[in-house]
Amino acid sequence: MKWTAQQQQVITDRGRNILVAAAAGSGKTAVLTERIISLLIDGHSLEDFLIITFTKASAKDMKEKIRRAIQHQPRLRREEKRLATAQISTIDSFCNAIVRDNFFYLNIDPAFRIGNQNELAILQDDELNDLFEEHYQTGDNSFLDLVEVFGSDRSDWGLRETVLQLDTYLNNRVDRDQAITEILDGFTDMNYWRDKLDQFIDQYHDEIDALLDQAEDLCFNEKTRQTIISDQATIQQSELVFTRYPVLSKAEKEDPLLVEANINLKKIRDRYIKMAREFEKNLRAEGDFTDMMSNYQTQQSRMDALIQLTEEFNKRFFQKRKEMNMLSFSDVEHLALRAVQNPEIAQGYRERFNYIFIDEYQDTNPIQEGLIECIKRPDNVFMVGDIKQSIYRFRQADPTIFLKKFHDYSQPDQQSVRIDLNRNFRSAKPIIEGVNRIFQAIMLPDYGGIAYDEKSALEFGNVDLSHLEDDVEIMLTEAQTVEREQAEIDNMIRRIQLLHQEGYRYRDMVILMRAPSAMADTAIKQFKEAGLPLMLDYSSAYLKSLEVEILINYLRLIDNFRQDIPLLSVLRLPRYGLTDQDLLDIRHQVPKVPFHQAVLSQELDKELQHKLAVFLDELETFRRHSRSLTIDALLQEIYYETNYEPFILLMPDGKQRLANVRLLFRLAGEYEQTSFVGLSKFLRYVERIMQVDKDIEAARIIPEDADTVRLMSIHKSKGLQFPVVFVAGLHRRFNERDLAQKVIVSDNRAVMNQVDLTDRTSRQPLFKKLLQLDLRSASRQEEIRLLYVAMTRAEKRLILSTVVPDLEKAFQTAAPHSLNSLRECNNYWSLILGSEVIDAQGHCCPGYRLIDPNDLAVMMPQVVPSSITSSGVVIEPRQLPVRVADSKYSVTRLIQREVVVPRVRQTFDEELIGGIEKGIQFHKAMEWIDFNDIDGSLTLLEEEKILEDFQDRALLERFLQHDLMQEYLLQAGRIKRELPFVYRMDIDGEETLVQGIIDMVLELPQGDVLIDYKTDVSLAYLESYQRQVEYYAEAYQAITRRQVSRKLIWFVRLGRFVEVE
Repeated sequence: MKWTAQQQQVITDRGRNILVAAAAGSGKTAVLTERIISLLIDGHSLEDFLIITFTKASAKDMKEKIRRAIQHQPRLRREEKRLATAQISTIDSFCNAIVRDNFFYLNIDPAFRIGNQNELAILQDDELNDLFEEHYQTGDNSFLDLVEVFGSDRSDWGLRETVLQLDTYLNNRVDRDQAITEILDGFTDMNYWRDKLDQFIDQYHDEIDALLDQAEDLCFNEKTRQTIISDQATIQQSELVFTRYPVLSKAEKEDPLLVEANINLKKIRDRYIKMAREFEKNLRAEGDFTDMMSNYQTQQSRMDALIQLTEEFNKRFFQKRKEMNMLSFSDVEHLALRAVQNPEIAQGYRERFNYIFIDEYQDTNPIQEGLIECIKRPDNVFMVGDIKQSIYRFRQADPTIFLKKFHDYSQPDQQSVRIDLNRNFRSAKPIIEGVNRIFQAIMLPDYGGIAYDEKSALEFGNVDLSHLEDDVEIMLTEAQTVEREQAEIDNMIRRIQLLHQEGYRYRDMVILMRAPSAMADTAIKQFKEAGLPLMLDYSSAYLKSLEVEILINYLRLIDNFRQDIPLLSVLRLPRYGLTDQDLLDIRHQVPKVPFHQAVLSQELDKELQHKLAVFLDELETFRRHSRSLTIDALLQEIYYETNYEPFILLMPDGKQRLANVRLLFRLAGEYEQTSFVGLSKFLRYVERIMQVDKDIEAARIIPEDADTVRLMSIHKSKGLQFPVVFVAGLHRRFNERDLAQKVIVSDNRAVMNQVDLTDRTSRQPLFKKLLQLDLRSASRQEEIRLLYVAMTRAEKRLILSTVVPDLEKAFQTAAPHSLNSLRECNNYWSLILGSEVIDAQGHCCPGYRLIDPNDLAVMMPQVVPSSITSSGVVIEPRQLPVRVADSKYSVTRLIQREVVVPRVRQTFDEELIGGIEKGIQFHKAMEWIDFNDIDGSLTLLEEEKILEDFQDRALLERFLQHDLMQEYLLQAGRIKRELPFVYRMDIDGEETLVQGIIDMVLELPQGDVLIDYKTDVSLAYLESYQRQVEYYAEAYQAITRRQVSRKLIWFVRLGRFVEVE
């Protein structure tokens, strides 16, 4: 491989610390690996290296790359054996090794285990509950005062949350005790707060002056110039009574240049007037600086009490973990740092590692940096990263660590050097130029500490992509709030269809979002309707999926039968043969008691009692077994005894659902490794995961190379690249939850609201707002870096997608960014609008083009109409017609009539199970099969484990080779499979909601042919099946406005068609 001069320097430079500022797509992993290999060739050994990566996957990938490189160097074969024990790991793993190696010095048991995150959260809650209960019992006045200040009328939850937030902040400091001292000293540190206030005032004056200068430059006549001069005097005198803005004359209105200048001038004037008024309101509300300090100091006693409570909790919880021989990752980091702060221990590591390599250095936190500082030599640290891609603030990453070295190493000397890698080998030239255009405007030295100038800008480096000239696209969707998700997804689907027609595979395309879970359900639904494949590649709420929720509900009933909603969801399992009407009859026959009592009542008719007896007997058996079985074993027993697998495999995406259920089994197995025991604790464990909405990653059955569009978070996309990237949801507001905390802590200073319990008032002091500005600034800077990461994932095409309420007004706020306007941006679209890639009239700069959604609609091929599922009802074939996870529904409403197109014979005898298994396999095969290559398709489906051990190829061949099917396949313009629908129709004089899934529709010139598959061995239920197909045809015709010419039922095992007249 031919290296650039800068890359070659990275590989060969020796004898000093090196900071590599590696921009996106610059090949940093390749040069890092090559540097390691070159050092091995020089005679060093892997035993001499400490190589720190950001994730376990990165560590594994690094080892594999080194292994492959070693195999091409015969003289390095000795190093291959050392690779298994080489210190190539995450910082967490390295800290773990330090603590275990130095357990005696640290006075801990070396057999400790790292606590499961959810286990630790539950133990933490329990410890906090115990602590609060003790303080309530002793009547501690300072504690009760804190409850009044931070709690609400009905709960002390606000205080609990504040204690945990403060504890987390202190845990992330290098020296917890020092941080506490600085927080308390801050109440008397007048210099700090005076400097902070002066910075705020100076920032305001600079912004106002800059805006006034812009306004003066835009003045186009004497009237507007006099208005701006008057404004300057008004602001200087703090009167804030502004003169009326002059209107244009009739002649001026006819000059388009003057009209545009007038619009821009008014926008700038509106901005500085708003700023001036907000500034005066903030500054004058509390009097002079002495008054501000006096008010602030009244908080000191409460802050002291809050810190004491937090410290009491911290010590108790650490002691509890120690007694359980359990540590958190934070514990391990602090203990590792304490160990290497011992000079003798540090010297041992210093002598052991000749070279230290740190990947993704921009994501280092202060504790990790302190640890490396203790064990490094003066000249042996190699750091690689990109400040523009520091996006892990929520993990306490501190980009200022990288930034300091970035500036300190800018002038090379004998001990240190900075090498910049800015040539991008990933993206096409228009993408690189488009990225540069935006970030030169929004990534500023005064707003993030680094200038996106010619030294930091990306350079085009991949000559193989020189032929690509497609502009960066801006795709605007016009929609109101309630429909904007659907509208944006619809336009992305249309754009994806067109790109697919151009030759891009679905797997070439990715949709990146800040928080994809917000759009996931809608995207799944609309992509399915359009016939497009979509894979969700992000941490998913799989525990809330229907198939998992039912099993959890079964466990809830075993633990406590007196729960109506879990009971209803379990009773609708096919195993028990209860219909909606049966549940309604139970309610009517025993109306005045809770539903769980009605189920046990002897007043029910004999048929209902008989059906319920099967369920109640099984429930009692499971309850007995729960006393001796592990949770995973109990789940397995429920799964097999209730014939659960056929039930979920009959749903759409049955294989994925089965994988999700197995993931629940795995979670139960992990629970058994915790300190908890019993079913009640497990249910609490699961509820904790659902509460914090941080599920483990959903099971995936689609292989990495599957031809499907992906939807993933920007965070997850880091380190990846895709030919086509959609950056979507640009209109969504940034998350500011951390600014709404009751206590704001930043820079080891803390401020809370000024609360007067006598008159029950609460006021936010200016000092709190000053700290909020710091936090908001840090947050906004990270959002800019997240946008950079998203846009630089693209190789060939980049599409920026946003929603606006009014296309005609979409660009009115487009104006060059100032520092203040950057701080005020609350979404990615506002950042882009101020970067001058598009002007107030909607004209794009070179390298960008605006996509009109109407053009997409004209160019699009026909797709299955979205109205097929326009009711908004969750569509699941053979599913429960109730939303079991939604507890706000009443029992009566849950069992209200919603007719599902009947599946005849719902009991699970052995004959039917055999039929269901064949049906599952046949439906799955028909869903995925390529009609042009049946054998090849089946082989591929088995290899990908979509079908396993498919034994009935002859059944498929008999269907597909039937004369009628051969005729239809030759004529069909389009073949639709597995079409879900919900449709309201009149049945027996009553308007009824019908839902179902149509197996196949072939679009023919003479009218569509609808086919339904059955696996029965006789025609005993033909009349019911015919009625079912008639419902299908009526719904399909009404929804699609297409005529059905024939309705057929194919009996798979009989090998014959039956026509429905």
